[in-house]
Amino acid sequence: MTSLPLVSVFKAVKNGDVWLLSILEGLMHQVMSEISGRLEWAYISMNARKEA
Repeated sequence: MTSLPLVSVFKAVKNGDVWLLSILEGLMHQVMSEISGRLEWAYISMNARKEA
């Protein structure tokens, strides 16, 4: 009887790792998209000032 809860806990931890990684990957992708967008905007505005 004691092995059954251990297996359930192991499965829960293993599955938690999978969904946690997918959430973290999604957050990192969104953050990187925001950073690259801001860098592009800064580059464009910096070049516009030089041409003006």
